[in-house]
Amino acid sequence: MVYSDLGRYDEALTDFTRAIELEADDSAWEHTLRGRVFQDMSRYDEALADFTRAIELDSAEPWAVTSRGHAYRELERYEDAIADFTRAIELDGEYTWAISDRGETYRELERYDEAVADFTRAIETWPESEWLFGTRGDTYREMERFDDAVADLTHAIELNPGYSWAIAARGGVYEDQERYDEALADLSRAIELRPDYVWALRRRGGVHQAMKRYDDALADFTRAIELDPECDLCFAGRGDVHRELARDDDALADFTRAIELDPDYSWALGNRGQLYLDLGLLAEAEADLDRVIELVPADGWAYYLSAMLLRQRGDHEEAGKRLTHALQLDQANLAGAGEPDRIAFNVMVYFVALGDDEAAKAQLRAALTNRPAVTAVDDVLADLRDLTAYANPSPVIVDLVSALEEYRALRTASR
Repeated sequence: MVYSDLGRYDEALTDFTRAIELEADDSAWEHTLRGRVFQDMSRYDEALADFTRAIELDSAEPWAVTSRGHAYRELERYEDAIADFTRAIELDGEYTWAISDRGETYRELERYDEAVADFTRAIETWPESEWLFGTRGDTYREMERFDDAVADLTHAIELNPGYSWAIAARGGVYEDQERYDEALADLSRAIELRPDYVWALRRRGGVHQAMKRYDDALADFTRAIELDPECDLCFAGRGDVHRELARDDDALADFTRAIELDPDYSWALGNRGQLYLDLGLLAEAEADLDRVIELVPADGWAYYLSAMLLRQRGDHEEAGKRLTHALQLDQANLAGAGEPDRIAFNVMVYFVALGDDEAAKAQLRAALTNRPAVTAVDDVLADLRDLTAYANPSPVIVDLVSALEEYRALRTASR
């Protein structure tokens, strides 16, 4: 085991293989240990074979079953993983590793209620675990149960005041709640603890951007890129700051680099496509927007931008069809929206583009009753300005902008 702990995997394999040869019929433990080495080496077929052999030799031992489940989870064979974790829990109802790993698997499947139930059960058996509280808190964040998320992450930090991940994660929740000063404090503390913490730098850059502190945002994104030159999210984030500052060439360069790093990065493709559209580069915009639609067929905004492109080309009939399709998509998306504010405002913009002023006003009223985030309001104000450039401006835009700006002022004053 010493060789394995030191990362000297070939020597560890030699020792475990020799031990198995010496006690072939009583080697469940050694098969499991060797399987874990294979797993650490990403040699999953051999790892699974060893774990399975260990289970055959001792079917009552939960460690081997859980180890195989963990390998299945890494391979994204989630149902197989859940089956093994469940079997291990049946063997030992207080086996924290199996319970928490099953929770992690449920979380990856977005089965959040089941994930929370498992993390809660694991906490009952291991209440000193900052990781369990932090992970349950981060699951609550995914469920938009922000107060519960903050409570769990705060408890994780109380258990371990130097737990940089939990501190940064709580900062991310504060950002989601528009509690920007608290978000900055947590993210900055996490970066103090881990100066190379790319995720925290990127998130802090996003907070600075939301606060219109663009120089600080650019500095954070740039530092994150220096630390991780292959961070596509960092390039895309910096590109978005450049876009807000109307530094079009810099924005295009960063979006392009993000797409080079991940050719299927639909958010970067959509933003670059919209910027191309704003610049009148219609062929380039069309290529990006078509690719977004191919990757995310339910992306109503991509259809809307495509419709605006067609209007600029004079193809009003096809533009109308795409606008109607965008509206249908996002009206359906609203029911299970991960970003309901954004999609509700998108629907309002579609109504304006279709010339249905009364429906646009009604949609705005409905959107504002849900107290949308100021960042979402800023985005839709920009979208309405863009719409006046894409098509003949509608008089209703003045009324919509006035109502949005009034809401924004009140929401900002109440922070």
